[in-house]
Amino acid sequence: MISGSELFEIAQKLTILRANGSEEARCRSAVSRVYYAAFHWAVEFLAEFAIQISQNSAGHKEVVRYIMRSGLPDAEAIGRAIDHLRSLRNRADYVLSCGGFESCELAKSCIEDVSELKATLASWRGDPTAAQSAFQKLKSDPTFRK
Repeated sequence: MISGSELFEIAQKLTILRANGSEEARCRSAVSRVYYAAFHWAVEFLAEFAIQISQNSAGHKEVVRYIMRSGLPDAEAIGRAIDHLRSLRNRADYVLSCGGFESCELAKSCIEDVSELKATLASWRGDPTAAQSAFQKLKSDPTFRK
């Protein structure tokens, strides 16, 4: 089974391997892969606190919403970053006429952002009592699944 870390590594390689397709194709693919690395790392993190994410298109917004509403340090910024990455991924995959993907600078910036996201998830894991408390509070909210 593939992991978020493997997706992250593929994204990194796509930004430096010149022999594999045009730079734009590599950049678009890297943005897509790095978004999915972030998404799956966030899904795994939420699962540690018994928060299950829908396995359909709704799951993408759930991840953002649950993280942003957790109350953990920097949670709103992390949620916005994941949402922004998803927007870029959608443009990279679905709007081929959209510019900004001609060089791998955008993909490299996304990779840096996802590295920071991963570090934040690690810091939250470092204080499991606070994270557990935050998610218990979130799950007790009547609007939790709305």
